[in-house]
Amino acid sequence: MTWPFENDTSAIVKKLADRSMKADKRRNAFIIITIAFAVSLMMVLALYNLGTDRENRLYLQGRYQSSFINSTSTVFEKLEHNNQIESVGKEAAMGTSRINDYTLDVYYRDQNALELKGVTDLLGKMPEAENEIIVEQSYLEHLGLPVQLDQTVTLDMPFGENQTYHVCGIIQSRNASRIYQVIVSNGLYSRYGKANCYDLLVRLKNTENMDSETLKLLINEIAEQSGVPEQYVMYSSTYFGLAEEKSTQELLVIIGASSLIVLACSLVIYSLFYISVIGKTHEYGRLRVLGATSVQIKRIVRKENFLLSCAAIPIGVVLGSVLGYCFVPDGWHWMTTLECAVVIALVTEIALKIAVHTPVKKASMVSPIEALRINTTDTPATEKTRIEHRKITPSSLARMSFARNKKKAILTVLSLGFAGVLLMCAATYLNSTDVESMAKQQFANGDIVLSLDPANTNAEDRPAGINALQTKNPLDEVLEETISDMNGVKNIEFIQGCVSNMEFPTPFKDGNSHFFTQIGIPENQYEAFSQGLIEGTADRQKLINGKGVIVDNSAKLLSDYYNYTPQIGDIVKVETADGQWEEFTVMGIGKAPNLGGDSASFYFPQELLPMMKENVSNFNITCIVDVERDQLTEVENKIFQLAENRGGIEVFSISDIITYLQEEMNNIKMPLYGLVFFIAVFGLISLINTLMTNIISRQQEFGILQSVGLSSKQFSKMLQTECFYYVSGTAILTLTIGTLTGFVLCKVFNQVGTFGTLTYHFPVLEISIYFVALFFILAAYSVFSVRYSKRHPVIERIKTME
Repeated sequence: MTWPFENDTSAIVKKLADRSMKADKRRNAFIIITIAFAVSLMMVLALYNLGTDRENRLYLQGRYQSSFINSTSTVFEKLEHNNQIESVGKEAAMGTSRINDYTLDVYYRDQNALELKGVTDLLGKMPEAENEIIVEQSYLEHLGLPVQLDQTVTLDMPFGENQTYHVCGIIQSRNASRIYQVIVSNGLYSRYGKANCYDLLVRLKNTENMDSETLKLLINEIAEQSGVPEQYVMYSSTYFGLAEEKSTQELLVIIGASSLIVLACSLVIYSLFYISVIGKTHEYGRLRVLGATSVQIKRIVRKENFLLSCAAIPIGVVLGSVLGYCFVPDGWHWMTTLECAVVIALVTEIALKIAVHTPVKKASMVSPIEALRINTTDTPATEKTRIEHRKITPSSLARMSFARNKKKAILTVLSLGFAGVLLMCAATYLNSTDVESMAKQQFANGDIVLSLDPANTNAEDRPAGINALQTKNPLDEVLEETISDMNGVKNIEFIQGCVSNMEFPTPFKDGNSHFFTQIGIPENQYEAFSQGLIEGTADRQKLINGKGVIVDNSAKLLSDYYNYTPQIGDIVKVETADGQWEEFTVMGIGKAPNLGGDSASFYFPQELLPMMKENVSNFNITCIVDVERDQLTEVENKIFQLAENRGGIEVFSISDIITYLQEEMNNIKMPLYGLVFFIAVFGLISLINTLMTNIISRQQEFGILQSVGLSSKQFSKMLQTECFYYVSGTAILTLTIGTLTGFVLCKVFNQVGTFGTLTYHFPVLEISIYFVALFFILAAYSVFSVRYSKRHPVIERIKTME
């Protein structure tokens, strides 16, 4: 018979839930800690990603968005009076000086240009007198000089060697590239040959919420109004690279990682409540005897879950907010934090409701009669055995206890195994990333690159500067022989080429020609060029006979910046050393192989290079040196000194790239290991909870065993063996699925190629630490269990569960 109404028993349910929680303080502590860990980790993850994005956006608020190159003071004045311009600054490159193992880039910049370049930590003042300069802190440290103002330095600047300058300002940012900036005064720049030629750095007003395409259209419109040709408008790659819409990608990262966290947390919560429900079966049965319905039992368990989540979620939110602020203080925002807290609290509450659904259902299905005789096994044993007598040992008792409730054991092992697998994935990736391999993407055929460097020349003068160097080429046989004699040098390769102005079938918008590098194809590389062809030919003899050129437009550089899309049969013109124009035919289009030097767009047979520069006999433009890794520093120092003595040579080393990439990898490691640490904690909490629940719920069983002669030593061994089964199951999952997953992860990243070649390394240290923690818990558990059991007499423990 169904009654049309039901008495309001919510107050009784609440009281029973409160009393149940008070009686189960240890379980509650584990659940609160687990939920708080999960919430805090999700908060940190969300605040870190969103805070980094906000930090970037705040950083970009003061950055320039575009530069109008080769402009004059007249254009500068127009931009200053334009109401749409927030700030405009002057910049001019005055040349480069190579000194031993470092490079100085000399610039003139006014105050606005310095700020638009992101220099906000200037110590001192802007240079005013001709002998005043601004230098980088890293430059002074590289020279072993004190980082302080009002000192003098001797520099090889564009206006003469060994000039003395007064340091009036210091840029306090770090720089590991060994390419340092020197900022000179307007007084010194006024003596420069092209003193009225500037690159104008521009930032527009009210563009914080403007999309990239709209902003570019507005920049072009302002440039046209100011009389700046379209080809002289350059967009800031830093600004537009960071300002690109990444909200969807960031959201997916947060959702994906949060899903793993919620899954790990839910698995632990499920395990905790499931084990708790089994342990409280007698209690629920007694409530049923007293008249409690299955619906009321469900409400009691759900009420417990709700009260625990109400206690844990705020703790996790506060902890996560504090950590999120500590990680990205400049990107922290209270409204973002509040929104994250609300969303994460709702997600966590929903996940917890799902996690306790099965335990709640199991608790509600307990009948009064079953409750009076139920044990903690999954199902009563129905299978008969012929063995009437068994040898009882601590090991066999542990085995029976472990197998008694298979579901509980599986849940605990899965929780620990899940953490172990994630640890294996993260640790394998971090151990397998090879910054040297990543750096090799830029130094494909060697470790040190020497290139011709016409010092103190502008870009427009580069073809003449390179040509002048090649007439007395410092990259000659003497240099080759000198480097070959150095200990540790394995191989030397030269790339031949030249730099010339070129014209295409479609004229440039400014009506002028622009210079490009023409690379000679080595005789042993024609097959590699053939493999990368999209159309045309890479046959050496055909290219020589037809005055052919292979064009690489795979990066769309020619299409995007020079309005030229190459076609087979196109005629391109190259300016020769005497100012004439030599015609060549496009006979191949495709992606060129990496020869080891700077990438180029035009590749010619080496036999055709003299047609461009008749006054050159040595077309070496780049020298690539392959070095034994353990002797790289020694060879590097010798080559820097050699380049300094010969002049006209710029040196780049793979060690500079490795240093930079190592810093980037260190920035990735900490958040990733932090994520794994939290997930590992979930697994350890699950193990500790299972073991602690065993101690509390099995006091009657332990009392009976001790009453029939089980010694403390045997009791400890039984518990240790039982715990060992959990650790062994975790080890099997971690070392099989975790190892396989980590290996597959390396293969996938190798296919992507972004992180270079990942060489699989088993993460011995990380996994050892994880298992040491597990075995420490195993040892501590047995000691604690014996001491806990001794707190009450055997008779009292036997009666406790009756």
